[in-house]
Amino acid sequence: MIHCQEASLALRPIRHKDVSALYGILTHPEVGRYNDYAVPSNPSEVQDIIQGDIELLLTGEGVRMAILYQEQVVGSCGIYDAHTKVAKIGYELLPLFWGRGLMHLALSLLLSEGQQYMGADVTTVQAQVHLDNLRSIKLLQRLGFVCSEPGVYQLPWPPRS
Repeated sequence: MIHCQEASLALRPIRHKDVSALYGILTHPEVGRYNDYAVPSNPSEVQDIIQGDIELLLTGEGVRMAILYQEQVVGSCGIYDAHTKVAKIGYELLPLFWGRGLMHLALSLLLSEGQQYMGADVTTVQAQVHLDNLRSIKLLQRLGFVCSEPGVYQLPWPPRS
């Protein structure tokens, strides 16, 4: 588990007990609007997503972390394709918590403390974002990501100090 005590925020690998919380997040209309995959139609689909995420962790191909704020799951963020040259990140957060800096903090923690989940071949971390998701674009820019093409933002890896 990765903690940020002063913000009451923590990241931990997603687990099957998170099905209900993740289902609520992924089916929220505002989250679904910007997500790059279909909105799950039932909790068993989320169970399958979580199982896939656990398998990614076990094979070293990535990780999905639950974002806990005041011990409540309010979102998730993850690293995918971590065994390739271009690892991907993805993230979602309940809209009730948008605009509070939680995702900036969560992704900062993921990128700094989550290096253990990155393979040795990774040279770039990439995020895809909907062109009208201005909050997400600004978030990526604040984290040092640069637009490489419309809707695609990249960060050299490892980050330069």
